[in-house]
Amino acid sequence: MTWTVPLTRTCLDHPGAFACAILCCHATSYRLRMRVIHGDTERYECCQGYGPRCCTRWERRCPRSCLVAETLFCFAASVMATRWLIMEKYGIRNGTPENAMVDGATAMTYATLPSAFLDSGFCTAMRWVSDSLWCCVCACAQVQHAVELDAREPPLPASSSASSSASTSAPVHKKIYRS
Repeated sequence: MTWTVPLTRTCLDHPGAFACAILCCHATSYRLRMRVIHGDTERYECCQGYGPRCCTRWERRCPRSCLVAETLFCFAASVMATRWLIMEKYGIRNGTPENAMVDGATAMTYATLPSAFLDSGFCTAMRWVSDSLWCCVCACAQVQHAVELDAREPPLPASSSASSSASTSAPVHKKIYRS
């Protein structure tokens, strides 16, 4: 099964949501993760266990604060963790457009790593292009996540703190990294 809307069409088919995902990227990432875990912060893990966990000491004590920190300081990882959780939960596979966009943005980031040690106009421009590309890919991905969640489950209520009794559970997934 593939995504309801291809990653390449999200900004065209849902321009308002795309603008919100660009302008309010961290808040959008936070809200989408809360939707996927049904507002139940007991289900929260740093990057949902898909990457290195840097907040393990605080996850259980203050999960909302850790999610805020994750979306602020590990933004792309936060978006991708939500993506992988949705993919696993609904058995979705990326198509060629999704893989090409994510792989291209990742390759561009790796290509600009040596420029971090160089100070030239070209290197600065390459870093700017790389960062801008990731922002666009993450915004497209967040719109895709929202559309997928809208198609499959009801939206999270405005006061999500009391929704720990949600009937749908988040999937149990394999951890890539263990602390």
